[in-house]
Amino acid sequence: MYPIIDFRPGVWRGVRALVLGLLVCVACAALTAARAQPAPAAAAPAPFGLFPSVAAPGDPVWLTGSSGRAETGTIWVGGHPARLSRDPTSGWLTFTVPKTAPPGAQPVGGQAPPARGAAVLTVLPPGMAVEDVVLYVNPGAADDIRQQYVGRLKRLLDGCQRRCPQQLTAAIERLTSQVPFPELQPLGTAVPEPVTGRPGVRRLPAFRSPGSVTPLLTMPGGNAAFRLEPLRSPAVVAGRSAGFCAQMAGLLRSASQGVPTGQVISLLTLLFAGDLSVDPTTAGHPYQTAIPHHNEQPRTVVETVLGIRQGSGAGVTIHVLDTASPTADDFTMDTPVLYYDLPPVANRPYHGRVVGEIAQAVAPDATVTLRQVCTLPGRAPGDCSTLETVNALCAVAQEARQGGRHVVNLSLGGAYPTLGLKLALREVAAVGVPTVASYGNRDDCVGHAPGDQCHHYPADWSGEFVTGTAPGSPTMLLSVAGWDIRDELQEFATYNRAVVIPWAQTPLPSVQAPGEFWSGGLPYFGTSFAAPVVSGLLAGWMSCRPGVPFLPLVTAPHQNPLAGVVNACP
Repeated sequence: MYPIIDFRPGVWRGVRALVLGLLVCVACAALTAARAQPAPAAAAPAPFGLFPSVAAPGDPVWLTGSSGRAETGTIWVGGHPARLSRDPTSGWLTFTVPKTAPPGAQPVGGQAPPARGAAVLTVLPPGMAVEDVVLYVNPGAADDIRQQYVGRLKRLLDGCQRRCPQQLTAAIERLTSQVPFPELQPLGTAVPEPVTGRPGVRRLPAFRSPGSVTPLLTMPGGNAAFRLEPLRSPAVVAGRSAGFCAQMAGLLRSASQGVPTGQVISLLTLLFAGDLSVDPTTAGHPYQTAIPHHNEQPRTVVETVLGIRQGSGAGVTIHVLDTASPTADDFTMDTPVLYYDLPPVANRPYHGRVVGEIAQAVAPDATVTLRQVCTLPGRAPGDCSTLETVNALCAVAQEARQGGRHVVNLSLGGAYPTLGLKLALREVAAVGVPTVASYGNRDDCVGHAPGDQCHHYPADWSGEFVTGTAPGSPTMLLSVAGWDIRDELQEFATYNRAVVIPWAQTPLPSVQAPGEFWSGGLPYFGTSFAAPVVSGLLAGWMSCRPGVPFLPLVTAPHQNPLAGVVNACP
C-alpha cells in the first residue's frame, strides 16, 4: 500500500530525467489541448454489454446483448488477457477477471489494448471481492423498496431459471432467502434546493429518476429477460428533490452469504435504478510514501520552500477526514519505506494527526477539526469506511449551510469510484466548500500494463467539479500531487502516481505542493501530506477573499506551484 522508494541519485537520475521530461511535455500538451479544443465526439457504443459491471479479480463476467458474437477466444481487460468460453447452463459468453487486472474502471475489448469506445468493467480491489455493501435509498421510496425487495429478487430469480448462468442464479437465490433488507438511518437533514449565487460556485446536476419502463437484464441476442416498472408513487417523486445528503443509508450484510460484491452492486442497482444506489463498505485507504530540511518543523518547511510570511486562516474551519479523532490516531504505517539515505523506516505512527499538523502549520489561525473515518474498530488497519466518510461530508455540508467558511481535506482514496462519496462531495461543493484530495502515489500503479487505467478517487473527479467552462475557472475538488522540495530539483516528485510507470494511463493532478515533512523525528512523505498544504493555503485565501482561487498545474522546475495563493491576505 505504501511506496518503497530509493532516492539514491545514481539509481534515479537517468530515469527521472527521461520520465519527468516526458511527463512535463504530456502535461503541458494535455492542458493546452483541454483548454483550446472542443470536446471530442462521442465514441461508438460497445458491441456488447457486461454483467456484472463491477467485479473483482477471479470473478466471472458475462457478455450480454452480443447477438453477433459467436466466437470464443481472448478478451482483454485493460492490458490483461482473459479466455472467453461458453457458460454450460445459459450459453452466454463468459470470462474470469484476470488476477493481474488493476482496480478501477478498465476498458474491455477483443484487442490489446481495447479500443476507444470499448465496454468498461469496474474492477474491485481484491480485498473488496466479498464484503457488505452500503445502500443509499431515496426516503420517499424507502417503504416501497423494503416491501418489494424480496418480491423483485424472486421475479428476477424466476426469469433467470434455466436462462442465466448458474453462478448468477445462485447469487440471486442467496440474496432472496438469506440477506434481509437492512434498517435505514438518515444521512442528513432534508434541506431546500442547494445554495446558489456564491462567487465561484455553480449549481450541480440533480439526481435523476429512471424512465417509465426499465429493462432489467439484456440477454445475449439483445432481448430483455423481463421488465419491471420503476417506483413512481407521489412520495417517491417528492423525495427526489431533497439532495443526496437527505437520503437514507444502511448496511446490507451480504458478505456472510459469500455473494460477490460486484454482483450485489449490479443486481440491486438494476432492480431499483434511480431510487437505490450501492457502494462497497470500503472507501479506500490513506496513502504514504543528503535529506532536505531534515527534522525541521512543518511551519519552517513551508516558510522556506513556499515563502509563507504570516499566519492566516482566521474564521475558516479545515475538516480533516482521516485516521485521527480529536483524542487519538491508532493508525501505524508498518510497511518499511526508504527515504533518501536513511535506513528503512517502519512502524511510523499516525497519519491523520500529521495531516492535521501540516494544515495547522500552513494556516495557524484556522480551526482544524479531526474526524476519524479510517481505521475504525472492526475494520482492517487503514481501511476507510464508505458510510462514515459520506456521513462526515454531509455533516460539513449541513454546518456550511448554517454559516462560516470551510475546507475539507481528504488525504485518502482508492481505485473504486465510490458513488456516495461523489454525490456527497457535490453537496459540499454546492454550498461553497472546496475539497482538497491527495493525487495518489506511485504504488497505486504498480503492476499495471499498457492499456490499463490507474485510478485514485476522489482526486480523479477533479475535472468534474470545475465551476465554469472558461479557461482559468477554479475547481471545487483539487487533486494535489507532490512537489520535490530539494533545492537542486524542485520539480514533480518521483513518488507521484505513474511517474516511473509512464504507460499507466492516469489523469493529471490539478496542482502541486510540498509533500515531505517531519513529525516526532520521523519522515512523512507522499501526496497525503501535500494535500493539507493546499488546504491551509485555501483557508488563508478564504479568510480575506471570496470564492475559491484558480490554481493552475505548474510543472516547470524551480517555479513555485502555489505562488497565486501564498500570502493572499495583506
